[in-house]
Amino acid sequence: MFESLSFDYPSYFIGLCLLLGLVVAMVLYSWNSQWKDIAFWKRALLFILRALGVASIAFLLLGPVVQRLLERTEEAIVVVASDNSSSILEATSAEYVKDVNEKISTLVDNLESDFDVEMFRFGGDIQISEDTTLDQSTNISKALRYIDEQYADRNVGAIILATDGIFNEGRNPIYQNVNFNAGLFPIALGDTTVKRDLLIKNTLYNTIAYLGDDMELQVDVQSFNASGGRSKLRLYEKIAGEEKLVDEKEVSINGDPFFQSYNFTVTPSTAGNISYRVSLSPLSDEISTRNNSKTLYIDVIDARQKVMILAEGPHPDLSAIYQSLSQNKNYEIEIKYAADKPINVNQANLVIFHNLPSRSWDIASEIEALNKRRVPRVFMTGSQTDYTRFNSLEQGVRVNGFNQSMNASEPVYQQGFSEFIISERSANVLKQFPPVSSPFGEFKVESDSKLFARQRVSTIETNYPLIVFNERNGIRKTILLGEGIWKWRLFDYLTYEDHEGFDDLWQKIIQYTSLKEDKRPFRVNVNKEDLKVNESLLFDAQLYNELYQNINDPEVSLDIKNTAGEQFNYQFSRVDDYYFLDAGSLPEGQYTYQAKTNYNGKVLSDKGSFVVRSIQKEAYDLTADHGLLVTLSNQFNGQVVYPENIAGLADIIRSSDRVKPVLYTERDNQSILQFWWLMIPILLMLFIEWFMRRYAGSY
Repeated sequence: MFESLSFDYPSYFIGLCLLLGLVVAMVLYSWNSQWKDIAFWKRALLFILRALGVASIAFLLLGPVVQRLLERTEEAIVVVASDNSSSILEATSAEYVKDVNEKISTLVDNLESDFDVEMFRFGGDIQISEDTTLDQSTNISKALRYIDEQYADRNVGAIILATDGIFNEGRNPIYQNVNFNAGLFPIALGDTTVKRDLLIKNTLYNTIAYLGDDMELQVDVQSFNASGGRSKLRLYEKIAGEEKLVDEKEVSINGDPFFQSYNFTVTPSTAGNISYRVSLSPLSDEISTRNNSKTLYIDVIDARQKVMILAEGPHPDLSAIYQSLSQNKNYEIEIKYAADKPINVNQANLVIFHNLPSRSWDIASEIEALNKRRVPRVFMTGSQTDYTRFNSLEQGVRVNGFNQSMNASEPVYQQGFSEFIISERSANVLKQFPPVSSPFGEFKVESDSKLFARQRVSTIETNYPLIVFNERNGIRKTILLGEGIWKWRLFDYLTYEDHEGFDDLWQKIIQYTSLKEDKRPFRVNVNKEDLKVNESLLFDAQLYNELYQNINDPEVSLDIKNTAGEQFNYQFSRVDDYYFLDAGSLPEGQYTYQAKTNYNGKVLSDKGSFVVRSIQKEAYDLTADHGLLVTLSNQFNGQVVYPENIAGLADIIRSSDRVKPVLYTERDNQSILQFWWLMIPILLMLFIEWFMRRYAGSY
């Protein structure tokens, strides 16, 4: 039982234990006169019992370790992986699937008498649970990789792979890098007959489009055994639950197999989530019509910004600004003059003030209206600007002591500016731009402002600001202390024969100015705005107090609604200092959501939208690929079995040399103190000694 005994002390310590036992025994029974009258054999027996007992206890205190050899037998494991995708049912029948499942169940019962049988199902993912919901995709390589990783150190003797050989996710299983010592025995399911079918093989389109832009949709149509057939490919647009026909094309099938791409051009007419459906009219005797249609979901963004240029009067700068911004189709630009009052700035997303406020026109009312909506703005000052009124607006820069004199100022890019990056072309041309007219006076740049460009006056680089950015109370402002930028655009063209440098510089300035930081106290985020039907919908929410610290005291609810008007209600859970919600998976469709909470007596809400797309991969290829299964079985020294021969697979596996139990020998180290029964003889010796001493009238 014990192979060896070892401990951490030198071997002579064993002798010391024996010596200790002898010394104790001698003190009690040899050197003690009270035992001289006792019979010699009794005294000798007591001496031996005491010496051995003390020596044994001392030896145990050394902590000896017992080394043992243990033998363990691991029975051979048979892994059964069953395809749980819908392609088998699509190509055959419910009766066929039921019969195959019963045969596999009988096979498992047969094998369990001799082997450990472990089972799992696979489709697009690995399924260990009892849920038998059919998957809408197949990833055979993931199933092989799972076996390779999960059973790497196990005695796997055989792998049974019940599938039709069709895969539509992952890599080709033939080239999956796995190292099996076990034989692979595929059960070839499905139907290898190529049946009559017409289908939408693929669609190519952008999932995000901009309102008013033309968008191309490409639809790939494929057919089998349908030569000479005719169909119609129709495109429908669905908005707010109403579907209307947009376009249709004739499909003439002139070959077998047949493949043809068709293109549609659509122009989304409304912002938000809209869907298009492409549909093929069915042929007679098709194996499946589920693959004759497909729904395309598109998020249409209204990214247009209304830019108002409000000027004291006509000026060539206005044309330069207009032409530069008009290069971006997302800008709607309107030029207004101060004399056109009343001026409504409430529809503008950004306002550019040129030479305003002036001595003739005050813009205090317009600024107040913009402040209420936190609308960003740009100030371009010049000779007609009233700097007293301008200073009163507190835009981040003050100009004092202006006496109607102007400087010719060239721009000097401020080194270290990092709010945004301009192109190399813009940086080069900026150094060469001709001077603009800047006010002569004293400049004060507030501490919360960022300097983009300084002034060079008469070849002297000054610290006077030329272009400054500022943000206060969530409102961004740009101040250009000069007029005459039309010369910059003209110089750019004369130098490079285009306006690319000027346009890039000006558009970057406008983009940075119009960018708004999210300061909302309550926000909700969805993990993905474009999900598959089998993906979980996850939300997180943040609530901030007045100090902008995360809190999660109040309850947060979430309402999700689809286009049919169905509503789903949820409640967020608290996690650390934020909120979390796992809403599970939802059916195909377009959804909107709104989250609400009540904080300090005020109702806060946030909303958004997302799309759940169906997975129809299993409907596009229904012809079983048994050739792939033959290749896999040859690659891993197995044998393909067909449904009618499933029962015989048990005998094939039993006859395999690979399916054998394995005997493992392991070295086990244990402290001798763990063997409690070794204490029995020690205690017995001490008990006998105590009894004899008691009988002799001593303790």
